[in-house]
Amino acid sequence: MRTLIAYETAHGSTEAVAEVIAGRLRDLGADADLQRCRNVDAVEPYDTFVVGSPVWGGNWLKPARRFVRRFEEQLAQAPIAYFHTSGAAGDPQQRPEIEQMMERTLPAYAPGVEPLSIAAFAGVIDYDQYNFALRLVMKAVVGRAGGPTTGRHDMRDWDHIRSWADEIYRMFSVELQGRRGNVN
Repeated sequence: MRTLIAYETAHGSTEAVAEVIAGRLRDLGADADLQRCRNVDAVEPYDTFVVGSPVWGGNWLKPARRFVRRFEEQLAQAPIAYFHTSGAAGDPQQRPEIEQMMERTLPAYAPGVEPLSIAAFAGVIDYDQYNFALRLVMKAVVGRAGGPTTGRHDMRDWDHIRSWADEIYRMFSVELQGRRGNVN
């Protein structure tokens, strides 16, 4: 199984999630490559895909949206899974709402692509990394939800991320086996 984990990141949190997913897929036997969406030139060498981005303002970052649009035809023909990171996904009460929102939003980026799985992972809120305007917006949004408004808060659940990687590895394996069975 040759897998591309294509990700976009704003401040490095989503990149670290993508690295853990790639590492776990490798541990399970996949030949997994990791690239930022903006740097991917071709997808032909791969037979499975994982694509992820942080969610800002209810959307993936532009390079991730461009990636799935650009390669929609190829991605639609392969097993694929999406993930996204957000501070809101760290709240168990809000995670289902975030997952539902993204299940409605993601098809608009590449309508022909039907992911086998969509996961929402908590991210990192780090006010010191944000410019002045973003810091104000984040304080308002996070503060309104009762979250922290200063400092750095890493809410990623590494066990949950690795468990999801296990799950998609199994899904990809079954899907590829089925496709091979249909060819023979």
